[in-house]
Amino acid sequence: ISVTGVQTCALPIFKNLELFTVTKVVPDNFSFYGQVPFDLKILGDRMIFKVYALNFKEAESQVDKYLEGGIML
Repeated sequence: ISVTGVQTCALPIFKNLELFTVTKVVPDNFSFYGQVPFDLKILGDRMIFKVYALNFKEAESQVDKYLEGGIML
């Protein structure tokens, strides 16, 4: 894709993204390695994710997929 193609395809989507805070309880068996695709803080038994998404439901879904070991793009 050319730079022009990226601008016409992706930029409208990025302009609609908002930053959401998703909080989850740290699972008992939680461990991670490598890169985390979000801004993540672990405070006590809480995980606080900052996620860019179109809406809160999508942000929460992205976090759930990450915690389940799914692939994040």
